[in-house]
Amino acid sequence: MQTQLANQLFKNNQVTLAGEIVSDFTYSHEVRGEGFYMMDVATKRTSGNMDYIPVMISERLIDVYGEYKGSYVYITGQFRSFNRHEEKK
Repeated sequence: MQTQLANQLFKNNQVTLAGEIVSDFTYSHEVRGEGFYMMDVATKRTSGNMDYIPVMISERLIDVYGEYKGSYVYITGQFRSFNRHEEKK
């Protein structure tokens, strides 16, 4: 039953994102020796407004020391979110 629930969650959380990398990579955390880094991708809505989407990526998938700012990307992956509690927010 848990496997079925996990498969449904992964199916429901799939995302495709196309846009421009607008930041450098910044270190986030490490899991079992694998480093994860954050970057921001800008994507335009049909209204013309821009959204800036934070993207986390493994150092095993891309050279995080390379210069990618201004490059356009097409990303497929999973959407995951959490509540970030900040001072008075």
